[in-house]
Amino acid sequence: MPKSRDWPVEHDGMRTDFIYSEEPEPHIGRTQQILKKYPEMSKLNAPDWRPFPFVCAIIISQLCLAYYQRNWSVQFMVLVAWTYGGAANHALSLMTHELSHNTMFKTPKLNEYFGIMCNIPMAIPSSTMFKRYHIEHHRFQGDRFKDTDVP
Repeated sequence: MPKSRDWPVEHDGMRTDFIYSEEPEPHIGRTQQILKKYPEMSKLNAPDWRPFPFVCAIIISQLCLAYYQRNWSVQFMVLVAWTYGGAANHALSLMTHELSHNTMFKTPKLNEYFGIMCNIPMAIPSSTMFKRYHIEHHRFQGDRFKDTDVP
């Protein structure tokens, strides 16, 4: 059980506050433990371009569907948007997360540009700002005032 200051009081089975922990951010220490025990794991921490064609296929398919949907009935359009569109947008959102960690290309700029490409079918330009705040979240993880992911 992590040391924490004042566990939240429950009222009718519901927490009234967040759980605060004084423990250090866990990812760095855990990564060091893993690399100490399995040094060969450091080879896996390198850019991997292999998702690129799959992500391009999703982007192209979304743009093609947007073009061809003009001839569809409203019901069919909603069905395709709800099923394929939702899954494709979620996959592109996951890709922008990975790109925010520069995991596809060797240069950060290429990762950033491809993140912008992933946003084209999503119609909301979020990749660059997501990267900024997500990296800030990792830098200050657990800090109540600086971690951008703490509500």
